[in-house]
Amino acid sequence: MSTKVSTKVSARVSARVSKTALATRPSLSPSEIFEKMRDVLAKEFEITGDLVRPDAHLVDDLDLDSLDAISLLQEIGDVVGVGLDEDDVRDCKTLADLVGRISIRLAGES
Repeated sequence: MSTKVSTKVSARVSARVSKTALATRPSLSPSEIFEKMRDVLAKEFEITGDLVRPDAHLVDDLDLDSLDAISLLQEIGDVVGVGLDEDDVRDCKTLADLVGRISIRLAGES
C-alpha cells in the first residue's frame, strides 16, 4: 500500500473514531453533572451535606487546595467522560462554575 493511500485510510479511520467517540459521549444535564460531582466530593474528599451546593466556593467553602482541585478534575473527568485540565477550570470559583465548564466541554465547545 502506498504512503498516500495509507495516509488517506488513516485519516478516514481517525475521523470515524472521532465521530464515534463524540456520539458515545454521555449527554448530561447540569443537574446530573452536579449530582455526579456531589458523589465524587463525598467519596474522594469526604465533603457532604450542606457544604455541597452550587454556590459553594471551591477554596473558601470546600477547603480544596490546588492538589485537591487537580484530583477533582481527574475524577470528574473520568465520571462524566470528558477530559479536563487546569486551563478549563482556572476561572471556576464555585461548583456552579465548574458544572458550567463541564457542560460546555460535553457539548464539544472549548
